[in-house]
Amino acid sequence: MFSGFLYSVAALLLLWPGQSPSNSNPTKPQTLGQATSSGKVDANRNPSQKKTGRPGELTREEEDKLDRIVHNFILHDLGVQPSQSAVDALRDLGPEAIPALVRGINYSATLSHSCPVTVLAAKLDSLIRSCDDPYVLSFIRSEVGAGLKVTKYAGLLTKLRVQTSLRASQLQRQKLAELKKDPGRSLGDSFGKSGNEDK
Repeated sequence: MFSGFLYSVAALLLLWPGQSPSNSNPTKPQTLGQATSSGKVDANRNPSQKKTGRPGELTREEEDKLDRIVHNFILHDLGVQPSQSAVDALRDLGPEAIPALVRGINYSATLSHSCPVTVLAAKLDSLIRSCDDPYVLSFIRSEVGAGLKVTKYAGLLTKLRVQTSLRASQLQRQKLAELKKDPGRSLGDSFGKSGNEDK
């Protein structure tokens, strides 16, 4: 068990170059390359608009900041860099951090230490349950576990994907009920357009 923990720590430090505890300005981990918005930011984005977790809502700098919060929590949870502030920062994350959480989950699912992926999955699950954007739910469902061939946390990742489907179905039932009350309202009005088109 102890050797497995050391392996997890070593893998973390090797795969995330430039993000040692002493580095005050860490670069974005290359291992978090999945679930990104291709570096593209919606040209029509309103910085003051409430963030939903859609790709393209945040700038690269904002994404990097969220990745650092997730990364610092993983270091804390592995015992490499214990920090209560890392726990507090993770707890305070809102929907805007959904892509960063997905990246962190996909990465931590490759480690032998179970705590980081379990806690990050619980945080994402709480955001899924309160998500009102079908596009974001579709994004989560397609990106959680993407590119991972073998992981002992496959069941946990599947549970997250199932939760997004359940939430999407719940939203659909709610919108259909609203449509019955207001026949003049279209499903497009209820669900919005894909991507960032309905902003």
